[in-house]
Amino acid sequence: MIAAGGILGALARFGLAVHLPTAGGGFPWATLSTNVTGSLLLGLLMARGHPVSAAAYLLGTVALCLLASAAGLRLGRLGRA
Repeated sequence: MIAAGGILGALARFGLAVHLPTAGGGFPWATLSTNVTGSLLLGLLMARGHPVSAAAYLLGTVALCLLASAAGLRLGRLGRA
């Protein structure tokens, strides 16, 4: 199931990127919209059978993504220094 979701997400991201190309230095709206839609679908699937797991997954994902963003900012600043 996870692999199927990954394949569908990759195909959707590619398809949107082809139809909504990002100009050099522009914001990748196609990727963002694909990721948000995939997250919505994943949340719906999880919440239908396991609300506690869905809540834990949501909180864990948000926390880890914020940590990854902070790490990326730090690493990016180190590279410019």
